[in-house]
Amino acid sequence: TVVAIERGELNTVPGFAHLTSILRLTNVKTVDTVDRSNNGIGTLMWVAFNTAKKPFDDKRVRQAINYALDKNFIVNKLQYGRPSRAYGPITAQSPLAKKGLEPYDLNLEKAAKLLDEAGYKADANGQRFATSIDLIPGIPDYSQKVGEYMKPQLKKLGIELTLRASPDLPTWARRVSNHEFDMTTDSVWNWGDPVIGVHRAYLSSNIRKGVIWSNTQSYRNPKVDD
Repeated sequence: TVVAIERGELNTVPGFAHLTSILRLTNVKTVDTVDRSNNGIGTLMWVAFNTAKKPFDDKRVRQAINYALDKNFIVNKLQYGRPSRAYGPITAQSPLAKKGLEPYDLNLEKAAKLLDEAGYKADANGQRFATSIDLIPGIPDYSQKVGEYMKPQLKKLGIELTLRASPDLPTWARRVSNHEFDMTTDSVWNWGDPVIGVHRAYLSSNIRKGVIWSNTQSYRNPKVDD
């Protein structure tokens, strides 16, 4: 596809699985790369927790992992500064996005304290628990790289992380939709209609086993349901 654009055989391409393709095309004088073309559909990449399973049924554990990850490093180094950082479940470019949300900046000390409070204290070897993350295939810059970064970061907290790759998207989708995962990288978009893009991911009534890109993380929050 990149070669076809360079040759002038294609006029428009909506996106690339490899960010290096975009970096390559920015050096082609006859090509314009646009960063904000997806704002209207609210593209989001995230790490999803299976909140129906321990230890992720405790929000302090989920918060701890958030504090263990340097989002600015992920965006600026692993993803070459091309995407923008998300601060909540509504894409930051949306007029409905709430301002002033806690940014979960890197804070390993706070992360360790939260894990202690949740009852997952380090043993004599510094270990707290082991878990795994499923990597959605097909988008390595947003999935594989993030998983590989998470492994040593979580080890600093005493969390042993195993990366699980799927041979294809249907295999990954089957595992995640059947809630057979601990954590997973995922891509869920807000779209222009909240019923289509937001309700499906967060309402407890949309916990539908076997249906991918529903509320596969089994998230339950009465305030959100209201």
